Order: sequence, then C-alpha cells, then structure tokens
Amino acid sequence: MKIALCDDDEKELSNIRSLLDSYQKTHNIPFTYQEYHSSCELALRASKERFDIYLLDILMPHMTGMQLAREIRTFDHAADIIFLTTSSDFAVESYTVKATNYLMKPVSSNAFFAAMDDILRVKTHRNRGIFLVLKSRIGVHKVPLSELIYVEAQNRKVIYYTSGREQIVCTELFSSVCDSLLQHREFIQVHRSFLVNMNYICSIGTMDMCLHNGTNVPLAQRRVADIKKHYLAFSDGGMIMPELSSVFSLVNYAFVLFFGIVAALYFADIGFCDHKRVYVLTLFFLWHCPASFLSDHGESVLYKCYPFLIHIPLIALIFLRFHRNLSISAISVLSAYLLCTPRKWFGTFVAFFF
Repeated sequence: MKIALCDDDEKELSNIRSLLDSYQKTHNIPFTYQEYHSSCELALRASKERFDIYLLDILMPHMTGMQLAREIRTFDHAADIIFLTTSSDFAVESYTVKATNYLMKPVSSNAFFAAMDDILRVKTHRNRGIFLVLKSRIGVHKVPLSELIYVEAQNRKVIYYTSGREQIVCTELFSSVCDSLLQHREFIQVHRSFLVNMNYICSIGTMDMCLHNGTNVPLAQRRVADIKKHYLAFSDGGMIMPELSSVFSLVNYAFVLFFGIVAALYFADIGFCDHKRVYVLTLFFLWHCPASFLSDHGESVLYKCYPFLIHIPLIALIFLRFHRNLSISAISVLSAYLLCTPRKWFGTFVAFFF
C-alpha cells in the first residue's frame, strides 16, 4: 500500500511522518509513504504513479489541497483522501471530492489512527472479495488473496504460505500458478521457484529478500536489479533510488565496456599508439547505442541483445578493418568477454555440470 503525504510545513510533515511510523509499528501493517512539500509536485507525480491514500494539507501556495484533490479525481476515483487542515471552512467542500476524512491540526494520534483504521477496514473487506480456491490432500481451502504471502514450488508440489502461518500443499503446475497470480500487480516472480506478494516484502538484498514473517526468499541472480526496480515502482519508496540505480548501472556498464573493447583490440594485436583514432571512435559508437538501449529497455534485455550490439560489430571491425583472420577476430572478442565476466562464466559452468 502506498501513501502520499503533502504539506508545505515541515513541522506538520514531521508530525504526520511520526504518526505513520507509529501506526505501522503498532498495527504491523506493510505500507510505504512518500513526502511532498509542493502540491504541484504531487499532482505531477500522481498522474504517473498510483497511490492508495493521499494525506493532504488544504492551505498551500500555487495549488490548494482541494484543487489537488479535484485533479487527482480526474484520473483516480478509488484512492482515499484525508484532508489535514487548521480551518473547518472546507469541510463541506471536501464532500465534493469524496474525501474519506477531514482532520483538524494539530492532528492527534487517536484521530489519525481512527481514520486509518476506517480506511484499512474497508480495503481489507474489499480485498477479501478476491479468493483463491486451493485443493490439497486434506480438502478445499478458500484463501483471501490479500493474505497470501508467497508461493513456493518444491518438485511437483506447490506450497502456499499465508499470513495466518498456514501452509497449504497442492499438486499442480507452478507455471499455471504463475500465470494466474502474476495478473495481480502485487505479485512478482523473484526466482524460478518463488512467487512473492510485494506487500509483505521487508527488505531486498543481493542474494535474497526478507519478508514480514521472517522468511528469506532467494533471488534469481540475473534479475536482482530488475526485481528491485519493480518493487520500487510498486511501493514508490522514493524517486531518488531508481535514478541512482540507473546511474550506477551506466557507470558500471561504461567501465566494463571500455575494458572489454580495449582488451579485444589488444588480443587482436591492434596497438593503441598506432590506432588511437580507431580506439576513440570504436568506444564512442559501441557505447552510445547500448547505453540508449539500457536506458530504454533495462539491463535484462540489454544483456540478451549484447552479442548483436557489441560482440558481432567488434568482430566485424577487427576482421574487415584490420584484416585479421575471422577466427582470430572472434577469439579476441570472446576472450575479452570472458575476462570481463569471470564470475558469470564460472557460475554457468558449475550449474551446467552440477
């Protein structure tokens, strides 16, 4: 669940932030929130990212909270809106945008908790309208989709883990389970044997993720970056982290690409001192195209297309421009690639034989 908090007063933001943290701690409800100091900033963001709850100050410059609520209602009729204000003058008008609640500042914990309870009670009732009907050896189970934490495939069995600490073992194809659950935006396949409800993710590491029930679920190593981006897009835990992730990916990619091209040309006995122009032009062109591809399509797609974007053009350059033997050209490029990714090659080798 995602919450947007908007107030131009830092003191009020701090108060609501404290109330949200306290509510999450005492109620053990998984949600994330994003702070905005400007109503115009939130209006722009909300048109691109969906929030479940909006906590809005009314008296703000440029665009009031009431105007912002009307803007939100043009594209989102389902989200809950709670107004936080020092004036009761807008209470009647708040009904025109179907506000869920209207709280007077300073907002007390009792009033805020009661408002959040009302919202979650309705959402829980609504979500429980979606059930999974599961057939196991001991009978038929009707499980609310919102209570499903994760699903694990073990040999020919599929195990469903619920928030009530129940484990339901079924005999069915995991692929069909994936086809069914991945239609719901809160589910993601993080490993070939695991499906996870992102509402229950506590943290994501480099090798696994921790869920709210304490379980550590392994991650598919080639998809860790994509999984993190997918979760950040779902939870909207912040706009800065995805941007930093993209920057780091580009920096890492540029370093590996530079090293690989230099190594390939060196292996083909093409010295830098005699061919500086070729080195510079090759680095420029072979960097520009894949970099654009990375920003548009992501890492996983880039790596699948890597041979067509880098290796084949580099082999063609060595073969046609420097008249090296085709075998020498291919071996030079592949050797450089092997030198750039020793861990990946070793892992593939071990996985193939063991």
